[in-house]
Amino acid sequence: MGLLPAGLSCACEGLAARLPWWAGLPRYGEGARPGGVSIEYVRGSPIIRKRRRKPARGCAGPRRRRLYRLSRPLTARSTVAHHLITGGGGFVGSHLTGALLARGDTVTVLDDLSTGSPANLRHLRGHPSLRFVQGSALDAPLVGDLVGGCDAVVHLAGGETVLDAARRHGRKVLVGTDDHAAAFSAGETPRGETYRTEKDLLVVVARLFDVAGPRQRDEHLVPRLIRQALAGADLVLPGDGSQTRCLTHVRDVVEALTLLLDEPFALGGIFDVGADDGVSVLELAKAIVELAGSPSGITFHGGAPEPGFRVADASRLRALTGWRPRRDLDEILLDTISEARVR
Repeated sequence: MGLLPAGLSCACEGLAARLPWWAGLPRYGEGARPGGVSIEYVRGSPIIRKRRRKPARGCAGPRRRRLYRLSRPLTARSTVAHHLITGGGGFVGSHLTGALLARGDTVTVLDDLSTGSPANLRHLRGHPSLRFVQGSALDAPLVGDLVGGCDAVVHLAGGETVLDAARRHGRKVLVGTDDHAAAFSAGETPRGETYRTEKDLLVVVARLFDVAGPRQRDEHLVPRLIRQALAGADLVLPGDGSQTRCLTHVRDVVEALTLLLDEPFALGGIFDVGADDGVSVLELAKAIVELAGSPSGITFHGGAPEPGFRVADASRLRALTGWRPRRDLDEILLDTISEARVR
C-alpha cells in the first residue's frame, strides 16, 4: 500500500491525537485477552468489559464478566444535563454554577461553606434549576445520593468520597485541582496526576493555574493588593517583587471546564488550564494602583518570596477543544476592582 497524501496523513494524525482512552480497546469477542478489557456498543453507548482470567484447574467459582456501563453515551452535548458541583459555593465553583445554569442545565451544589460563601451564589437565589445542599463532600451517604441523581460531577472540594461514589454509579467526574502549585514547592507529585489511574473511574483532571477574578478571597495576592489599593494603603509585596505570575480570568477557566465537561474525547486526560504570559508581582502592583486610581505606594516586606509557580502548558487542551484565554490582565484587574468596590 502506498503512502497517504500529505493532507490526509496530517488529518489522520490529528484524529488519532483526539481519540479517547477507550478508543483503542478491541471490540468484545475480537481479540480481547483474558485479564484485559474490551469495548462493546449497546444502543450506541460504549460498555467497557473486563475479562477475568480462567481459574486454575480444580479451582471453584464461576467466571463472571464485569461491566462498566457509562452513565450516558460519550457523545458531544446535545441535551440538558444535571451536574453536581462539589465546592460550588466557592470562587471557581460559583462562576461555573452560573455558567451551566445560563446555558439551561440543572445544577446541584454541595458545599459546607467552610471556604465558600453564600454571597457567591446570592445572584442565583431562587433559580428553578439550582439546588443548594449544605453538607460535606466527605459525607458518604449524602454524596452517594447526590451522585446517583446526576449525570456528571464536577469535583472542586477535595477528598476521595466523591470519587468512590462516581465510580460506583458510573458517573463521569471532572476534577479541578490546584495542588500542583503546593506540590511543586514541596517537591511532591501532585495528587491530581494520580486520579486518572484510579481503577474503573471515568475521570477528567483539570489542573487550574493562577486563577483570578471577582469573588476570590482576600488571602490571595490579587484581591489582597486590590483591597490595599482601594483603602489607600501601601501595597505590600513579598520578596523583591520579581516573582512572575501567569494570571487567568476565572471566566476563561469556566469556559475551559465546560468544554471538558462536554468533550467525550477528554475522558482519561489531564489538562492544564491557564495562561502562559507572565507578569512580575511588581508590575502587577503598579497596574492595580493605576487602574484603581489609588494614591497608594508600593513597599516590600523583605521576607521570603512566595513559592515558585509552574507555567501552564495548555497545548493539549487547545488541541482538543480550541480553548485559549481571551481576557487580558487589564480585564482581570478591572473586573476584580469593580466587584471589590461594591462588596
